This record gives sequence, structure tokens and C-alpha cells, in this order.
Amino acid sequence: MRAHWLLLPLVIACKATENPSDDSDDSAPSVPEEAPYLLDDGDGAPVTVDTPAVEAALAAAIAAARSTNAQPALNSYATAAAGASADCPSRYTDSNGLPYWNDACTTDGGTTFSGYGYAIDYLNTDNGDGYIWTGSGLYTAATVTTPDALTFTGSGSAYALRGIAGDGTIVYYSVVSGQFTWDGAEAEGTWLTGQSPGMSMWLTENSGTHGAYFAGSVPIQAPGFDVAVLEETSVASANAGWPCPGEIAGSVSVHSVEGVWYEVVFDGGWTQDAATCDQCGTVWVDGVAQAEACVDASAWVDWETSPW
Repeated sequence: MRAHWLLLPLVIACKATENPSDDSDDSAPSVPEEAPYLLDDGDGAPVTVDTPAVEAALAAAIAAARSTNAQPALNSYATAAAGASADCPSRYTDSNGLPYWNDACTTDGGTTFSGYGYAIDYLNTDNGDGYIWTGSGLYTAATVTTPDALTFTGSGSAYALRGIAGDGTIVYYSVVSGQFTWDGAEAEGTWLTGQSPGMSMWLTENSGTHGAYFAGSVPIQAPGFDVAVLEETSVASANAGWPCPGEIAGSVSVHSVEGVWYEVVFDGGWTQDAATCDQCGTVWVDGVAQAEACVDASAWVDWETSPW
């Protein structure tokens, strides 16, 4: 049986996602501007592909993707903004009834707010989409500095939600879009200490079967590479009926520090022929198939109590 529910991403629709200003720019500049992305014009010349290096970059992308959920940004903002007072920052309500703040002020306790934004908690929230959601969301174009001179900066949105459907399906939904930094202890070991990702993920669980869907970009740590782009990549656990364990459906593109994009297109999916079950994909450079590279994405669907 194909458990298609495992891989159906969702855009959460609710008033809380409305931004308090139309002047925001929450795009994450995680794809190098100087590198034209995936120039599929078919005019590329044959090149020598360092397959082990590309595979190492793919493995780094697999390892990084699930750890780029929004929770670090949400936790850091909550810590930084805990020093808010009754009158600093000033609070307002937008036309949708969403409370937000907009101010440049310092509390009597020494916390400084500059900019605007909101943070909202979901507790058993029914948006009419078939799921009951719990978690939190954040939108900021702001800097918050604590009395200890720790600084949070945010320009964009971050959401981390857990949804439960009537049939028991659990969904972990995360979006990071924009730039966030924090120099407090909570940032150690998280993506907040480097370049922010631009990632959406949809992870599902039902009766011991798991599924994962990723779309976006993420910085990677691999020799000679700096960024990976995941284009509608998905995988499910073998007990869900996924024909080739660990093989991705979709493509992963890795960008070299020399400015070359290597797009790896995989064969995975619910209808994959078992004869092609090799966890490998075709490496394309400038629109020309140049080599093959392999990666095991089983880690995406490997968790016990929670994926983050």
C-alpha cells in the first residue's frame, strides 16, 4: 500500500502568518548570487566530475537538512524578548487581529527593542485543514539586545509546528525564511552561528512509518562546496511501501566554491522500478548529464520520539 499521506506538504493557512508590514523581505540569500543556478540550456561541454567530492557534498546536504528546522530561531527570540515590559516595545493589532510590536525603546530592565515583529503560540489550534496544531511562529525585522549585551537579529519568518490528524497521523512542519542570528548559548551547535537556511520541511509519522519532504536551500560543510538546494525531495521508510529504501525522489543540487552547480536527479518514488534501486542519481552540469553520484537519505526518516 502506498502511504501518500507521508509526503504531502502543506502551507499552513491562518491569520497568524500575516506580516504586520508589506515592506518586509524574508527571502533567505542562501544561494550565491554570483552563480547562475542550473543553467539547463544543454550547451555545456563534457566535464570531469569528482564523484567522491560530489557524493560527500550530497551526504552533507542530507545531514544538514533536518537540523535546519526553525526551533533554534524560535528559542533564541523567546530568550531575547523575555525582558519586554508593559510599555516597551509598543504593541499594536493589525487588520487581521494579529498582535505585533513596532518600536525603538529600552526597558527599565535594560532590554532594547528596535524594529517590529510578532511571536505567536499555537495550542491545539484548528485551522480547518484536518490537523490540530501546536507550536510557535515568529516574524521579525528587528534587533533585540539583552541587558547582558546578547543580541538577537531577525529578518524573516520561522515556524515550527506539530500537527495531529484524526487518523493519528503526526506532522512536523517547519519553515525558515530569512536571516536570524543570536550570540547566546542556545546558538551553539545550531545553524544560527552561520548562514541561515531557506528551508521548508514536512515530516510525517503514522503507526511506525515515517516520511520526509524538503524544499529549499541549506549551507553545507563539505570540502569544496558551500550550498545545497533541495528541489521537492522526499523519501519514506521501507515499511511504508517505499520501493528503494534511502533513495530520494526529486533532486539535490550542490554548489562548488568554484562556482559550478552539480544537479543530481534521483529515480526514487512510489513507482520506482526495483531494478534501479541503487540510491544513485544522474549528475547534470549546465544541462548535460555528466556522471552518477549516490547518497543514502535513510537518516531523514530515522527518529524515535521526534525528528527535532
